[in-house]
Amino acid sequence: MVDYLARPVVHEAFFKKYASKKFLKASILTRQWAKKSAEHFGVVDVHLSLDQISTREEDNYPEEDEEQDDY
Repeated sequence: MVDYLARPVVHEAFFKKYASKKFLKASILTRQWAKKSAEHFGVVDVHLSLDQISTREEDNYPEEDEEQDDY
């Protein structure tokens, strides 16, 4: 959850809804806290979106078809 909150906003409508006075500006406060606390929870590169991280991880792992077993 901290990882999601510390990164750039993905769902703008969701963020805006909870940034209103009605919800005590919960999304603003939690994002500020998450950005300050991210390093403590092992979250690095908070400037990257979750999509960018997923793409990086896919590039680092070869496809199953490419793997060869040497027995």
